[in-house]
Amino acid sequence: MRMTHTAALVFAFALLGGPAAAQSVPDAANMTLLGHTNLGGASGGEGFAMRVAPRTTRYSVAGHRYLFAATEEFGDPVACFSVVDVEDPSAPVVRARVPISIGGANPDQPPRGTPEERKHVHCNSLDLAGTVLAVAQETQTGGAPGAGILFYDVSDPANPRLLAYFDTSGGVAHGTHHVWFANATTLWAAGSAGNTHIPADLGDPYAGTTFTPKRPDKDYMFAQVIDVRDPAHPKEITRWYYPGVAVGDPHPLLDALPGADQGVRLHNVDVFPERPNRAYLGYLDGGIVILDTSDLQHPALVSILRYAGPGFTHTAYPIFGRNLLEVSEEAFGPPPCADGPKRATVWSIADEHLPVLLGVAPFADTNRFCPPQNTEHNTGRYGSHNIWEGKPNGPSWHSETLMLDTYFRGGVRVFDISDPRNITDVAHYIPAYDPSTNSSGSTQINDVYVDDRGYVYIDDRFGDGLSILSSPLIRCGPGQCHP
Repeated sequence: MRMTHTAALVFAFALLGGPAAAQSVPDAANMTLLGHTNLGGASGGEGFAMRVAPRTTRYSVAGHRYLFAATEEFGDPVACFSVVDVEDPSAPVVRARVPISIGGANPDQPPRGTPEERKHVHCNSLDLAGTVLAVAQETQTGGAPGAGILFYDVSDPANPRLLAYFDTSGGVAHGTHHVWFANATTLWAAGSAGNTHIPADLGDPYAGTTFTPKRPDKDYMFAQVIDVRDPAHPKEITRWYYPGVAVGDPHPLLDALPGADQGVRLHNVDVFPERPNRAYLGYLDGGIVILDTSDLQHPALVSILRYAGPGFTHTAYPIFGRNLLEVSEEAFGPPPCADGPKRATVWSIADEHLPVLLGVAPFADTNRFCPPQNTEHNTGRYGSHNIWEGKPNGPSWHSETLMLDTYFRGGVRVFDISDPRNITDVAHYIPAYDPSTNSSGSTQINDVYVDDRGYVYIDDRFGDGLSILSSPLIRCGPGQCHP
């Protein structure tokens, strides 16, 4: 095993004085609001995917783009996920809602499980490949029912049909936090294994075993790879555990990073067809992990970079054409900024065994959002969260020079990384805060998606819905827009 470490990263950010009031109007630079829907009051999750309807049916219109939107709140009373017709960005329309259910449900069915069971489940992430939608189900407490992954047939996108429930519940398992299709037949997940009956492929070295971490309250998710060649019968291919985390692993537990101990568990994983033998993992306080997946049943460690800082590495998104890695950390609160600054950074992966920090995105607007200057409305979070990852499946826009990141109170930010050693903030959009639909006390932008027309989709974590934006900086240049 090869581990790499960097010295402490210390950055100073200017703080300007003056209290801030609740934002009653949008704040925009180089971004324009095109349309909005409140999603019926559903919370905004960390998962978007899109499919173009191939034909007109009772539910869908041929040629229309349908956005699948995950939800964040445990026990969200509105939906596990929603399906939104976004063909006209000025007038998005929710066409279907799938309820939170123990084991999944269709839009026209009542949810399964008791209300008490459902209130501990959320559907935080989803992804799409072809006609198959995978939806993560995570439980608030270990061992609770409903943990795992739901698979839906979305050949008719506005009428999703449940195919399977991949059940990982039991033991100390919290289910699945993140899902990512590497290709049409392979799904990666920040998963768990609480029972011995998880369906497994022949040769799965973990078949029939559960996962028990040394610290069940912090380190309960790992990299799980799933075979979806038959999406009605998904099977585990393999797992990868971070060194020292599992009971029985002779490697020692890692020392906690300065500040909060946020756990060593997988958050996001990115795999792309341009480099199908690599997986890039954001492993919270375990840092950045790069795996060699040439032998998919036996992933091999390329490098672990556990860098000093506030921790909670969220996403590691590779830009292969430039040998760069965009990395985000997740901010927490309230009060905002108390655990930060949580940053978006850019690294060189010219040598994947030794990623090198090149630059840090500006941590702006601290006078508006961070105590002690912000003495009013110190609610929610401020700082980095979800990077736009240029999804390889579905209509999407890709860029090697612009990085989009959601900043909770700071809205969505667009950073120019043409020179990764001098990253600049070139655009942003912060929706107005609406206390009638959002009880958190501030706008909290959670995730971002960019489609093949260059339209930007953002959602609010606490009920302010879905906003659709445009920007003169986000256009379909050569090779950037993928239908």
